[in-house]
Amino acid sequence: MRGKSLFIILSSVLVVLLSLSLAKAQSYRENLEVSSLYVYQQMFDNADAGQFSKILELSRQIEGVIVALETNLSVNIKSQLESAVASGDKEKVKGALQKLIFYDIQDVFLTTKSSIKNGADLGKIKEHLKLAYLDYLIVSSEAKKIDFGLDRSVRKSFNELLTGHLAAAVNASNPGLVENDMATIQDNYRQIFADK
Repeated sequence: MRGKSLFIILSSVLVVLLSLSLAKAQSYRENLEVSSLYVYQQMFDNADAGQFSKILELSRQIEGVIVALETNLSVNIKSQLESAVASGDKEKVKGALQKLIFYDIQDVFLTTKSSIKNGADLGKIKEHLKLAYLDYLIVSSEAKKIDFGLDRSVRKSFNELLTGHLAAAVNASNPGLVENDMATIQDNYRQIFADK
């Protein structure tokens, strides 16, 4: 009986620690005053309206995310945004924003794979992974205009990832079970927005 109680206590502590590691891994998202999804949508709305200076103002609200993306992915999205805005070219601005969304999706995928490997809770991982899908939905209407089939493939891959493959990966503590879905999403995204 005593051994069973000790096992339950240790298991509970492990679950709490793993949950905290997932939260810590993306604390820069949780510490935002405004959702990054809301800011991304506002950035695209301002690009469509030709109000480019507001995009840089909005980027300050997600500075923690931008710094994390630059660190985690070895990219310089801040200077890409600044350069695009300075050009005054709507297509360059939208291209830079599409890259920002792509990098954000990549960052969520990296954290998801790490969380799976570390045995984090399926519910928490799934909620986190939904951020990547919601990121994609911001650009999906544009993607449909460019290539309906690839957009459909991305949305299908997200659906398969969230409704089945993720649970199998978490249960097996094997991030390899979701890598094909993630690779398909990233490859199709690159193809859709290749000229941007």
